[in-house]
Amino acid sequence: MQGAAKLAGLFLGAGVMRTDAGWALTYLAQPILVTKACAATDFYVMATALLAWHLMRRAGSLVWLPVAVAAALLAAVPVTLLVNALRIVTVAHAHRWVISRMPSSYDAFLHMATGAAVFLPALIGLNLLLEFHGRTSLPASRD
Repeated sequence: MQGAAKLAGLFLGAGVMRTDAGWALTYLAQPILVTKACAATDFYVMATALLAWHLMRRAGSLVWLPVAVAAALLAAVPVTLLVNALRIVTVAHAHRWVISRMPSSYDAFLHMATGAAVFLPALIGLNLLLEFHGRTSLPASRD
């Protein structure tokens, strides 16, 4: 949570300070509070599972399962921090330009939908990157 808040603050050009509830970003006139609910734990679990699955596909043997899981657990951390920071930035802009103009009864749903609109393409992009990275099945040139 702290890493994503600080990275989002860097992206927004906003100050970041610790509060009792979490991390506060001073963005324009509206402060942004990053709490434990913003930790992206679900995204981390999905990214870890996706990374472990791709590593196991490449390894081809169940013997490598502990190594694949450990590597996926480590590799998912920076991915999650970056994507969560992007989600915080996107939600900040969505609150400024869209959510604040809608009835307040939609706030929670729009906040969650904006997060899903960042997390889902990020998972799809990660999957595509893992699918096509390192493939050498290009056709041989005929000279």
